[in-house]
Amino acid sequence: MKSKKTEVEAASDNATSEEEEEYAVERICGRRVRKGKIEYFLKWKGYSESENTWEPEENLDCQDLIKQYEEERAKDEATSTKTEKSEKLKKEKDSGRSSSASNKRKNETETKAAVTTKKKRTDSANPETDTESVSEASSRQSELTGFDKGLEAENILGASDSNGGLYFLIQFKGVDQAEMVPASVANIKIPQMVIKFYEERLSWYSDNEE
Repeated sequence: MKSKKTEVEAASDNATSEEEEEYAVERICGRRVRKGKIEYFLKWKGYSESENTWEPEENLDCQDLIKQYEEERAKDEATSTKTEKSEKLKKEKDSGRSSSASNKRKNETETKAAVTTKKKRTDSANPETDTESVSEASSRQSELTGFDKGLEAENILGASDSNGGLYFLIQFKGVDQAEMVPASVANIKIPQMVIKFYEERLSWYSDNEE
């Protein structure tokens, strides 16, 4: 009987040992808060990833792993926050540059429009000036003589006292129509032809005829 009792006690001790067996945590893979309690997603040593489980913090006896995980998580959150702030500042800066460039282009466009409007108003306010300019140009064009055009005088056809000044009707070579040229110009350009013109038309009167 004593031997049998010993076997029963041994079996009872083995069962108790199996019930009290603890699983070893290899690493913490995640964290969540559920119903106000913190839970960790655990990878068990000796088991595959498919057997990972969520366990309440109060049931765990691996404070070193929890502390290490929380420190790394805090660093990651700080880095993430810093990156987000940097990106936000960059976007605001780029937006500011874009807005500044847009305002600059707008100001340049408005300035050009103002200058164009001013110029247009100035031109429309002085129509007489434009008319006078055209008239003056036309007058200058009409004052050009055959000599100014590089033509060679062929003959003096006549003379006329017009507008209070003496003009010669001169035929230029290569031109069908004769041209009225001021005597002051002809005297310089063709003095010999002017003298010949006068000589041909000069009348001599004797004393007896007088």
